[in-house]
Amino acid sequence: MDAVATAYRLVTSLLDLAEAPATALVRLYRERWKIETGYCELKSTVLGGRVLRGRHPTAVTQETWALLVAYQALRTAMSDAVLHRPDIDPDRAAFTIALNTARDQIIRAAGIIPHPRTDLVGRASAPPYSTASYPPAENAPGPA
Repeated sequence: MDAVATAYRLVTSLLDLAEAPATALVRLYRERWKIETGYCELKSTVLGGRVLRGRHPTAVTQETWALLVAYQALRTAMSDAVLHRPDIDPDRAAFTIALNTARDQIIRAAGIIPHPRTDLVGRASAPPYSTASYPPAENAPGPA
């Protein structure tokens, strides 16, 4: 199959070809859209349209860093998944599929830890033990 050349028209206010050659601008535009796509993935996919819950600037900063760490971990896993396939660009891996797969793995792993103290949404649950199952302390007074 022969490669087909495609022509694009670039409209810009930058008129100095030495300062801003068209090929460099096209590469920068492509990189810009990768960044925009990353923002969209964070806002729409990871947050699911929800807003940050922090009520204080410090809490919002902490939540933002947590989102960025989770996003980077998922992107790293995606890159690792296609590492053995040099013909596949890691940027072409579907983020939504990777996110849903990661969520499914977490949900399936829910029964691995017996008697968890938190559930999958982070609410504190009842302790996995009953205080009645412990023997009384040696010098503790008996029941009255």
